[in-house]
Amino acid sequence: KDIKMEMKKALKMIQLNIEAEQNNVGGVKVTTLSGKPGIGKTERTRKLAKEMGLSFYHVSAPEVSIEQLTGLPEFTDVEPGFEKYSVSNNNFQKSTSWSCPEIIANANIKAKEGKKGCLLLLDDIHETPLSTIPYFYQLLNEKKVSGWTLDEEVYIVTAMNDSDSANFAGLPSPIINRMSILKVDFDEKEFLDKYSVNFNYLVRSFLKANPIFLSETENTEAPFGSPRSWTQANNTFNYIYEQDKEFAIENVEDFFRGSISEKAAKELKKRVVYLEKLNLQNYVNQGVKEVMADKEITLDISEKEQIDQVLMGYIVNFIDTIEDSIYFTKLLEKNIDNRSFIGFCAAEVYLKYCAHLDEGQPISDGLRLFIEKGLEVGEFDFNNYKEMTPTQKKIVKNYKISERENFLNSIIPYMNAD
Repeated sequence: KDIKMEMKKALKMIQLNIEAEQNNVGGVKVTTLSGKPGIGKTERTRKLAKEMGLSFYHVSAPEVSIEQLTGLPEFTDVEPGFEKYSVSNNNFQKSTSWSCPEIIANANIKAKEGKKGCLLLLDDIHETPLSTIPYFYQLLNEKKVSGWTLDEEVYIVTAMNDSDSANFAGLPSPIINRMSILKVDFDEKEFLDKYSVNFNYLVRSFLKANPIFLSETENTEAPFGSPRSWTQANNTFNYIYEQDKEFAIENVEDFFRGSISEKAAKELKKRVVYLEKLNLQNYVNQGVKEVMADKEITLDISEKEQIDQVLMGYIVNFIDTIEDSIYFTKLLEKNIDNRSFIGFCAAEVYLKYCAHLDEGQPISDGLRLFIEKGLEVGEFDFNNYKEMTPTQKKIVKNYKISERENFLNSIIPYMNAD
């Protein structure tokens, strides 16, 4: 059985490999990410390029034509006297030169766009057609093709799927000998903590409880779950959920059946139906009314079934407004001794804030107020809260957490996903 490494470890090795090239270390091999389809090889490499200050140029090797690697012919007059070599006795002979290949030209242009160069990802190289293999061989071996060279600040990384179901039948031995192949596996926890944080909470809840469905066995006859298929299906479902929630809930199994396994789609439906019965939005609406009426909130998490005490933590996804933030704070204060609920809420808040800082994902005013002013994490700026009513301005100005030190001692330990 192949020994595989975590994706983040492989990406660190790619980063160091590129840095070695940047520091003129000779004999550095091209690195290749090898693993199952849909586990994020392309997107994670794109993110690495951004983190390193490199522009990103993605090339799908199976789709590249010979002309993109050779360039196109350009005709010019031959040198005087050269016409004597023409067997047609034509005094108007032309010679042929070749334009810069598209791949070389684009990569070199992007190298100047990036702060430190360009990461050129040659994707799906295991499906490179026989007609273009010699050109890719030269590109990988010498960083040039058809008489044109890549800029010294272009760094090549390749990726491939390594299973029979993905049409992998090996690579020519000279190419394998000149590459460093990093066999990677999918990290479920990393994906759930960092890359699914903005999934619809119904879908994310299901995957956290059933991570086995996140990376299902490959299949050439029916859909199977992968990080890519779940992400794409979630994006469609989430849009429909926002447009017509009732329709989305009723047809959730049908929405997902074309992207994941039949079994996963059926189990997802069960989870969605159960979560919808909790009606978390209703709790927030009722709680805000209690808070605005200066009443004590009535929701006691300990009165719920054990599984529901954890699932109630998804209430974080419904903390949108400034008023919601006040309710959320009082809800946590009231239930501060419920470790399951507090821990889940804290972890969800932490992950959403990290996604906001690291990925630029939007964050609601309610969560921003709770984090930046209540927990004093990050920098609180009154101007971040747009178009507030006089009442909301007063709420923000006076917002605080009572017995803050004890509150922080209870919640902060859970706000560390790593």
